[in-house]
Parts: sequence; C-alpha cells; structure tokens
Amino acid sequence: MQFENVSPQQFQELKQKLTTTHQASIDGTNAGQIMGHGVVANYAYSAATQTLDVSVQHHPFFIPESSIYHQLDNALNGERKPEPSNTAV
Repeated sequence: MQFENVSPQQFQELKQKLTTTHQASIDGTNAGQIMGHGVVANYAYSAATQTLDVSVQHHPFFIPESSIYHQLDNALNGERKPEPSNTAV
C-alpha cells in the first residue's frame, strides 16, 4: 500500500512510534523491514516524492492485513474520530 504526502518529519515520527509504542524493530533507514507482534512488512520511503510504500509479508491470522494498514494510516495522520451528532435526544 502506498501512503502519499508523507513528509520526512512524519516518516521519522512514524518510525519512532513503531519502535516505542508498538515495540517494533525497524531494519533500514529509508527502506527495509518492520517486525513486531508477528507482523513482518517491507517498506520504502522516498523524501523526493513524499511516498511511503508498505507491503505486509506476514501477519498472524487473527490480525487482518487491512487492520495493519489502518493502524499505519492512523499513526501517520492521527486517529480520526467520528464527528459528534448535533441531533438532540
């Protein structure tokens, strides 16, 4: 999956979050492998195009691949919360 408009600062912050919050190990600088909690993924970041390509290679059967990509998106862009309803009860 490709994530677009990822600034170098966002990429560094993502790597920091993955290593500290999710205890993942990251092998490589702008390209390499992420490993943690049974998940193995390859990644490649380009500062020139501000894109991050992530390809999940292995994951436990109880963690859907879509959930992994969703977690990465939340880590990059912040968790999106539903807008409160203005409807009176």
